[in-house]
Amino acid sequence: MSDPAVRPPVSALPPGPLRIEATFTASVAQPLHQAADQVRSALLNVAAERLGLITVAVDLRVTDLHEGTETDVGSRTAEKTTRSPSESAPARNSTPTGTEPLRGPIGELDGVVSAVPGVARLTAALGGHPIRVEQQDDPPGRHIEVQLAVAPGHHPLEVARAVRAAVTGAAARDTDDPVTVAVLVTETAA
Repeated sequence: MSDPAVRPPVSALPPGPLRIEATFTASVAQPLHQAADQVRSALLNVAAERLGLITVAVDLRVTDLHEGTETDVGSRTAEKTTRSPSESAPARNSTPTGTEPLRGPIGELDGVVSAVPGVARLTAALGGHPIRVEQQDDPPGRHIEVQLAVAPGHHPLEVARAVRAAVTGAAARDTDDPVTVAVLVTETAA
């Protein structure tokens, strides 16, 4: 297997099937194995359908048992976790960084990314800036990393591919060197 064109972030997992680990609280009104099966099924479906991930297992741990019906618990959980886009974390400074001053189309990559359908906002979840640009001499090339949140109703893989294509096109306008783009989806909206 060849090395990737753009270094993955430190926290990146190697390509391949994933294992999900999760904790949850359960109601005493429902048998524990049924609650676990429902949570496991929901996580597997979201991983496959919304995120496009191949998952081989879901390991669950029950952290608490509580009184009440499943409906009561579901309503309370939804109230706690539902936020409107305006309540979400604010977009951070989206000024690209790199080893050279950025001019022309490359200096406007934040607008290119934001214009792609399905991009909720730029993020800086992994530190630094949401768009990082590195100009390298050996081998020559421009490497770009974009961190973003995906809007509700959009498939993260499709959004990432569209952003990569748009950024590659925009960043290649003012250079003959190869351009590589890594898109990191740091957040998906429900």
